[in-house]
Amino acid sequence: MEFVKKALVLCFLFCCFMTVLKAEVTTTNWWAAYTYNKKINEEWQLSARLGLRYYSFDKGYYRPDFCPHVQYTPEGNFKFMLGARLLDWNTDKYDLREYRPWIGTSYSHAMFQPLTVSHTIRWEHRFWEDGVVDYNNRLRYRIKLGTTLYKKEEKRLQMAFSPEMFWVFGAYDQATYSITRWGFPLTYRYSKKWQFDISPFLQTNHNGIATMLDDRFWVLQFNIKTFL
Repeated sequence: MEFVKKALVLCFLFCCFMTVLKAEVTTTNWWAAYTYNKKINEEWQLSARLGLRYYSFDKGYYRPDFCPHVQYTPEGNFKFMLGARLLDWNTDKYDLREYRPWIGTSYSHAMFQPLTVSHTIRWEHRFWEDGVVDYNNRLRYRIKLGTTLYKKEEKRLQMAFSPEMFWVFGAYDQATYSITRWGFPLTYRYSKKWQFDISPFLQTNHNGIATMLDDRFWVLQFNIKTFL
């Protein structure tokens, strides 16, 4: 029975992956990040993330960023996070710096074995300077459906389907559903201290659901995380 459940979950994740691949991909972006995690005690953890995103190797468009944050994990399945991100845009659309403080929470639980589910909500405030200081804020929601493909002692290999949705808030508190990321992260936990992720996803920029496939690009993201 356990094998049948895992096979059904893998078929579901594979079907989601193939559905996204049917869309025409215009460009491919390469993103990478390293995250340092320091556990203070059983409830508190400090993290710092260094990232680099390449939007076009031919044109040299890139965006480095730095994101420190603190995480509080009480008893139960909830986590609470507070952080900020500093970004330096160097693309054809933006040539500026951005400061992005944010707060967030996540909740994870077992749906049915071997499938686990997690929900993450993040509220971001975005400040950037392009002649004058401008501002907006947005809400991000991600649901992650995952399963463990392999587990032996501290090592484990996990696969997931992880769509993330973005709402931008403008004047008069009007919310626009503006971005969707259709992700399929593959995670290898080598030990308690090291974790490696390969996270391909399709990002669609749109104004609501009707224009969801008008502007899209493929991203291949590599992550390294240490837990000390």
